Amino acid sequence: MLAMFTLTQTLAILLGLYMISAGIGLLTDSSGFAGMIDTIKTNPAMTYLAAIMAFAIGGTFVALHNLWTTPLEIIVSLIGWVALIEGVLMLAFRKPFFTLIGAIPLNAVVMRAYGLFVIALALALFFLVFA
Repeated sequence: MLAMFTLTQTLAILLGLYMISAGIGLLTDSSGFAGMIDTIKTNPAMTYLAAIMAFAIGGTFVALHNLWTTPLEIIVSLIGWVALIEGVLMLAFRKPFFTLIGAIPLNAVVMRAYGLFVIALALALFFLVFA
């Protein structure tokens, strides 16, 4: 089924599915997600694995999809760059990165609001793909 879509559309669909899943998780288990962030922040091995994942995913997006013409291309490319930069910052500046992230309150209200934002962004991606 995905063969009928362009690379941009395929990446947007996959990102949208990921974001819907993560958004639902943030809405239904906000304390679990907050605990996961704390674990990543305090465990150097987990930080390294998270950084490698963000770097690999972002680097792949940037290498394969660095297009800036249509709104959908811009969003997909921007997400790739953000993931790549996040991976680089976590690898190179772990403590300052998590000090900055630590300034964000990880309470249930903030996590649920972020979940709603992520779902809204996913729905926008789906709209741009299928409109």
